[in-house]
Amino acid sequence: MIRSIIHTFGAKFSSAIINLLIAILISQYLGAFGKGDQGLIIASVAYILIFSNIISGASIIYLIPRFSVSLIIFPAYLWSVIISVAAYFILGLSTIVDPEFRLAISALALLSALTSINSSILIGKEKVTKANLIGLVQPIVIIVSILVYFVLLKKPEINSYIQALYISFVLSFLLSLGYLFKEIMPLKKHSLLVII
Repeated sequence: MIRSIIHTFGAKFSSAIINLLIAILISQYLGAFGKGDQGLIIASVAYILIFSNIISGASIIYLIPRFSVSLIIFPAYLWSVIISVAAYFILGLSTIVDPEFRLAISALALLSALTSINSSILIGKEKVTKANLIGLVQPIVIIVSILVYFVLLKKPEINSYIQALYISFVLSFLLSLGYLFKEIMPLKKHSLLVII
């Protein structure tokens, strides 16, 4: 128990430090306007996740010990898809977010929601270390990708930042999916058929 708490604290603290460094990099390379766009993108993704987490949030951790994974994961995934698609159209009605960011925000919110579902299932199955690792991989990949785009490729622009987010979110989702299948899903073959 103590080990899990220390590991979680270490992962959260490391993520916070890396996110601070990301904010500094964005400010240095993209300036005030770029930082503003970055803030709007992240805030929009966060707002969408609030609605996704109504069904696919912490409640999954409570439900996992009581029901099979296959009964929980499909409705949670479906809800996240519905929310992300709805967000795409709702963002089209707003003038706050640049229209060119609509698809990216919706797609990133979906990837983040699906990763969160997988992580919640892992926590519900007491695989806390793996869930923490998934949360730590995301900011690490973002900052490495930003450095590659901004410094090595000499492309300090908001689209490079969005590409870095895509790379990070996709890798985090694939990692969470890999852990899910490795640790939990080899239960029964028919469970996989239900999910598909």
